[in-house]
Amino acid sequence: MRKPGLLWLAGVLLLSGCDSQSYADMSGYSLARQTSFYETETADFLKAMEDGETMTVFFGFESCPFCQTAVPLLAKAAADTGRKVFYINTRQDPEWTSNQDLPGYDLVVQQLSEYLLTDENGEAQLYVPAVFFIRDGAVISAVNGTGTDDAELTDSEELKLYETYVNGFLAEKQSD
Repeated sequence: MRKPGLLWLAGVLLLSGCDSQSYADMSGYSLARQTSFYETETADFLKAMEDGETMTVFFGFESCPFCQTAVPLLAKAAADTGRKVFYINTRQDPEWTSNQDLPGYDLVVQQLSEYLLTDENGEAQLYVPAVFFIRDGAVISAVNGTGTDDAELTDSEELKLYETYVNGFLAEKQSD
């Protein structure tokens, strides 16, 4: 009895262009809707920006408590606005101990520097979670962190972060 459902799903994926993209494994994040996230690499992300693509990219890693807080809200905002998120895992290799271990890190920082936070020396750094809403190859909105110093958010802080994500998706969507 599941065959009609599978055929429908296959048709939807084919029509939506998802056949060449693979879903990101978000199982390490609590309460994440995996269908909103697609895996990508830094080189592909940078090429898409260069090509003038419209997209949302999320940088993070599973053991980051702030990422654990952000992902369910980002997933809900993506689902509620019909958008997808490209995920770059900044700890793909268990031996990586810093975002700077990410292949292409320097190029990412160079490309996104005006939207990144800075370290104590004033140098732009990619801190996670980081979400970039990109329209026609240009960043139109960025969300660094969760807006608090605590990984656990109050209900009002969750709502504010969710609304920030929704607004980013809606601004990005204007180019469609």
